[in-house]
Parts: sequence; structure tokens; C-alpha cells
Amino acid sequence: MKKSILIIAIFLFFLSGCGMYIGEEKSEDFKTLSYQYDAYLDYDISEEKEFFELINQTMIEIMPSVVKVEARIFSNLNILLETRISSGVIYNQKLDEYFILIDQNQTKILPGQKIEFRVIDYMNNTHMAKHLYSDQTEPLTIISITSKYYHLKTIDISSHLPKVGEPVLLLGNHFSIQNATSMGLITAYRADLKRMYTSIPSDTLSHGGAIINNQLNLVGIQIELDDNQSIFITTDAILTVINYFEMSGQE
Repeated sequence: MKKSILIIAIFLFFLSGCGMYIGEEKSEDFKTLSYQYDAYLDYDISEEKEFFELINQTMIEIMPSVVKVEARIFSNLNILLETRISSGVIYNQKLDEYFILIDQNQTKILPGQKIEFRVIDYMNNTHMAKHLYSDQTEPLTIISITSKYYHLKTIDISSHLPKVGEPVLLLGNHFSIQNATSMGLITAYRADLKRMYTSIPSDTLSHGGAIINNQLNLVGIQIELDDNQSIFITTDAILTVINYFEMSGQE
């Protein structure tokens, strides 16, 4: 089987229950991406078996660290006004409490309104969450859930930034499909903004989703889109937010 056959569609792996879906795509943008993926397979993974092992390990090792987040917005009369759907990443655990990073832009409300968070884990269990911290500099918020009966996992944060041209994976509530994985390349880096740009097709439902490298370590969290492609905040900014939160004594 030719390696290019592996790159049919947008290269989205959607894990929903026990099924996998690969969507068809015939655009010029896709052709460009397919050449990039062929190069990735040729130079970064020597065997197709290793490639599939990477995807399988991602599903097993990392997906339990990624959650779907529902932010429910209520009026001052307790009337539900809106439900916003996004993603989140479990980065720490203390006993039965799990700490989750989410996109702060998804949590903004008007004066008089209130917000309620619900977290749906990779096994589709729903947990009520509490707000712990919203950073004043970076668009990240920390919430937490308590789970005594379901074993979730924390993600390992990479100690170094990925390079432009490096392949990465996006995990999250991708295009309304929970437990979805998509692959792309790092296309640009803005050190002044602590942002990296990718070739991964994405949407706002993946805001808060995990960007991981080939070592299955977190290298960023999606917070923006550029022409419907994923932009993520880098781990140096993420670690700064976590440190501020821990020093505030709220953990």
C-alpha cells in the first residue's frame, strides 16, 4: 500500500465509540497537505507500522486527558441563554480532583450573568466543574472536577517548543466529534505573542484542545483560528499561567 493512500481526506481520525471516520477531501489545500504528510511519513516515520502505532498510542495514552467542555450561560433570572461547547486539557490531579485548562474566551459573560461548567470526559461521563482561576494576561482559565469512580489521566507538558515544520496532533471536540484527532505541521512561530500557527484544519469547538508532539507531550493549547487553521498558545505561556495559579494559593 502506497504511503500516499494513508493521506486520503483531511487526515482526521475521529474516534467515536469504537468507530473511526476519515472524511473525503479533494481541494488544492488538501493536495498540498498530502505532500507534506508524505514527506512526514518518508522522513519522520520510517515505517507505516510506526505511524499507526503513534495514532494508537495517542488514543490510548492522551485521549483520557482531553475533555469536552460545556459553558452554560444564565441570566440574572436564572434563564439559560446559551451553551458554548469547547475542549479542555487535564494537566494535574490531586487525589480525586482534576485540574483542567480551557480557553478563557469561551467563558466571557456580561454583568449580571452567571456561568456554569460541565465537563464530559472521554468515556462520555458528565462532571460538574468549578471555576478556579482566570489569567489576566493569557486567555486561559483553570477549572476542576472531582471524579472518584472514573480514572482520568493528566497530560505531560513538553520541556521544549516544537520547530517550524514539525508535525503535531490536535486532540479535542473536533468538528462536533468528541475524541477526535487531526494532524498537521507547525507553519509559523510568533515568539512575541507566544503563539504557533499550524496547517491543521480546525474550528472553535477545538478551542482548549491539546496540541501534542510525536513524544505524546503537550506543546500547546488551541485558542484561535487563522483561516480555519489551528493557532495555539505555547507551553512557556501555559506554565506561566499554572505557576501564577499555584502561587495564588487557590489550588
